[in-house]
Parts: sequence; structure tokens; C-alpha cells
Amino acid sequence: MHAYYDAHAKGGLTYAQARVLAAALACPGATQVELADETRIEPPTMKRHLDALERAGLIRRGSVDGDRRKRAVMATPAGEALDLLRLRDQLEAVSVRGIDPGDLAITAAVLQRMEENLRGGPGK
Repeated sequence: MHAYYDAHAKGGLTYAQARVLAAALACPGATQVELADETRIEPPTMKRHLDALERAGLIRRGSVDGDRRKRAVMATPAGEALDLLRLRDQLEAVSVRGIDPGDLAITAAVLQRMEENLRGGPGK
């Protein structure tokens, strides 16, 4: 994934920063904690990525109604212009090319169950 991203990306972002910005584009107004959950990036690391994206003018943070402690994350027009959602979709399409949809569904279900097992979820 990193090699594909490096070959096709624009904007000088690291792969991790691009993942964070793509998540912000896909979930406008998400909080830092929500983005950390979505991307499975630890909150302190997420904060560093968001700080860098904000310095680059690719995101902005604003208040969340009803909770002054939370900050909503929104992509700026410059962040939107990088078209990372299209690149993410292309990367996914290339990575699953030639794989039977049924096999993909089984793989996704197995990986989800493994994650649940590790988190102590259903079926403990």
C-alpha cells in the first residue's frame, strides 16, 4: 500500500498523514478520538498528524456543540483538492483485483473476528 501511495500521491504527505486526511474527508466533523478509532491510530499520534495537517493548511479544527473539550476536524479546500478519497478507492480496487468477492467477504469476516477476539469482544 505504501508503495502504491508513494507512486500515485500528490501533496507531499506521508502515508499516515494521508490516511488521517482521507478519514477526515470521509467523516467531516469527526473528533480526534473518532478519527483515531476509524484509522486505528493511537490518540497521541493522531494529534501529531492533525497538528501537521493543520500547519499545512489541509484541515481545520473547530468546536463541537455542547462540549468545549472536543474538537471537530474538517478538511479545508486545499485538503479536499488532494482528492485522497479517489486515491484510496483506486488503491482498494487495485489491491482486490482478481479476488473473488466471496473470498473477500470471508477474509473481512475472519479479520473482524480476530480483532474482536484480541479486544475481548463477542465470544471472548
